[in-house]
Amino acid sequence: MKMPSEHDIEVMHKMQEKLWELIMSFPDEEDRVKIAGVILKVTIQLYQSILDREGVERVLHYAADNLTDVQPTFIPEQRVLH
Repeated sequence: MKMPSEHDIEVMHKMQEKLWELIMSFPDEEDRVKIAGVILKVTIQLYQSILDREGVERVLHYAADNLTDVQPTFIPEQRVLH
């Protein structure tokens, strides 16, 4: 897999910022969890429209294997763990 260009990285960062803004505009944490599920569903659908099943599985396995590398850029200060 090729490395992303500076332009690619810039586009991805801008999209990430916009998504965080939109997600965090919902004050209820339960709503944000639901939104995360919708985003994951749409992401998988997008992958399925571009990649074959094996490609989608590779992406998902890579994501699962590298969870520690993907830390949230923003954690709400008033987070309550149940």
